[in-house]
Amino acid sequence: MRTQRPILGCVLVLTTITISAGCGGSQAFNEQSEVPDVITAKEFRLVDAHDKTRISLCMMHGMPSVILYAEDGKRPTVLIGSDGQTSTVSLLGESGEAYVSMSIEHQEYRGVALRDDEGNSWVGMGLSSDKEPAIWIGDSLKKDGIHLGMEDAGPFIKIEDKEKKITWNAP
Repeated sequence: MRTQRPILGCVLVLTTITISAGCGGSQAFNEQSEVPDVITAKEFRLVDAHDKTRISLCMMHGMPSVILYAEDGKRPTVLIGSDGQTSTVSLLGESGEAYVSMSIEHQEYRGVALRDDEGNSWVGMGLSSDKEPAIWIGDSLKKDGIHLGMEDAGPFIKIEDKEKKITWNAP
């Protein structure tokens, strides 16, 4: 019996210490897990199990952006951003240039554009600054293009040169 009392006493002491530590540890955890009102950072990254970036919340070219990355963690595939004037969602190709972009220019037009690898040649459709349906085919480097659209007078076709001067118009 004598050997059982010290063992029972040790068990009681260890149990008391464990319960006390558990309560104190729980309180310490609660104090540390408070949510701050503001977190300031230049970039937030979500990484996968292999520590490769899959999502980034950052400032890209001075524009708040969300970027989704390919499985390699290096090549961006989707870009969502807004500079206050234009909001854009772009699907990016291998070169990182937008193949498909959907933009809303808050003062001008709303539309979807398909672009080449360099982002120069494009086909777009959407609403013009007059909120009329339109289709654009153009080249950003040459700055010329064909515009099909609607006006109050009816449908039109315009061909513009580099200076945006209309070189042909119908009707």
